[in-house]
Amino acid sequence: MDQQDNADRIRLNNLITKAETNDVMSQEEVGFVEILVSKFRSDLDAKLNKIQRLEGEISQLRSNEKVITDIIKNLVSAAAREKARLKAEKELRQAKNHQKDDEEADN
Repeated sequence: MDQQDNADRIRLNNLITKAETNDVMSQEEVGFVEILVSKFRSDLDAKLNKIQRLEGEISQLRSNEKVITDIIKNLVSAAAREKARLKAEKELRQAKNHQKDDEEADN
């Protein structure tokens, strides 16, 4: 419970006490108001907990999206490196074959 909630509770209790003392509200009405406010606070707490849970789920979904994006980015980079490696390997083989052909032609 934060300070604002505590201040609101104290303010409400003071108002209820004054209303009851000045015969503005009966004991039953005071009890009804306290039950009603308690229900509102309970609903508020439940909704705040739901918000926090949803914020956590949203954060997790964003993290999942980033992981998937990073995986795909890494796959694309790996494929590009493999393609470059194969190209370099092919060029080396061609160069060796060309060199071998030149040596055989010289002999």
